Amino acid sequence: MEENNIVKELIKVDLHIHSAASIKDGSIVSENTIDNLDKLLSGLKREKIDMVSITDHNAFDYQLYEELKKHEGKEVKKVLPGVEFDVEFYGNRIHIITIFDDKNYKYIEKISGIINENKLDSENKDCYKEKTFKDILKKINTNVLLIAHQKSGIRAENQNENLAKVGEELFDEIIGIDYFDAVEFRSGKVEGILNDYKNEKNLSNLKYITGTDCHIWDVYPQQNRNDKTDIKYSYLKCLPTFKGLVMALTDAKRITTSFFSINRPFIDSLAIRINGRDKKISLSSGLNVIIGDNSIGKSLILENLLDEKLKRNKRNKQKRRI
Repeated sequence: MEENNIVKELIKVDLHIHSAASIKDGSIVSENTIDNLDKLLSGLKREKIDMVSITDHNAFDYQLYEELKKHEGKEVKKVLPGVEFDVEFYGNRIHIITIFDDKNYKYIEKISGIINENKLDSENKDCYKEKTFKDILKKINTNVLLIAHQKSGIRAENQNENLAKVGEELFDEIIGIDYFDAVEFRSGKVEGILNDYKNEKNLSNLKYITGTDCHIWDVYPQQNRNDKTDIKYSYLKCLPTFKGLVMALTDAKRITTSFFSINRPFIDSLAIRINGRDKKISLSSGLNVIIGDNSIGKSLILENLLDEKLKRNKRNKQKRRI
C-alpha cells in the first residue's frame, strides 16, 4: 500500500463557491475575479479548507480554474472543476452542484464551450430541461458527482430551488434510487432536521454535505455581507481526490460535520523480506485487507503479528510484577 494512498486525517471541503462568472447573480459577485483570487485563498487558508470547487451558475471559467489549480499543495490540497446547474426537474426548478473528475484536462477544457453551445431552454430562459442537462454531461464525457440543493427541511413551506420542491413522496423515491450522490445544506439547524427525516423514513441512501455558497470572497465563508448563518463544514474520511470524494459520498459514515482525529494508536507499517529484499508496507488506521492466493503467507503475517502482541503483553505483565 503506497504511503500517499492512506487516509490519515479527515479533509474539510467546500464545493460551493461563486465567481464573477455567475452572471445571473449580478453585481454581488463582480469582484470575484482572478485579480482578487488572493482574497478567496486567504479565506480558504484561514478556514483550513482542504478540497474546494468554484461552482458558478450554468458557467465554467476555465482560466480561473487553472489559476486556482496552481495553489494545490499550498493553500488547499485539491481543486475540482464544478458547475451549479439550474435544472427543471419534474416540473420544478432546482439547483444541482455538479463536480467533475479532474483526471483528464481535455474533458475539463471543453466544459465551458459545451455549456455555451446549449442555451437555457425553459420558457423564462432561466433553467435547463432535464434532458438538456443530461446531454451536456454526456458531451463533456467524464465522471461526475451530482449534489442537489436542500437548504431547508423537507417539509418546509418555502423550498426555493431545493430538491424537496418535487414533493415529499417523489423526494423519497429519488433518494431511494441514488439519482443524486448527496444533498447540500448550510445551516446547523437543517442538519438536525435532515437527520430526523432520514431516521423517520429509514432513508439510508440520504447523504448530505455542506457548502458555503459564498458570493463575496471578501467575507468568506459567509454568503454575503449580511449573512449570519452558523455555517457547518463537512469533514470527509477520504483522500483529497475526486475518487476519494466519490468513495466518501457512497458511505454516510465517511461524512461528518464534527471534526475528530482518526490517528488513534495502530500498526503503521509492516517490514517483511521478499526474495531477499526488504519491503516496507504502510498500513491504514482503519481497515486493512491482505489479498492473495493460497499458501503465499497471508496467515503467516497475521500469526506473527498476533505472536508479537502476545509477547509484548507478557513482557508488560512481568514488568508490573517487578
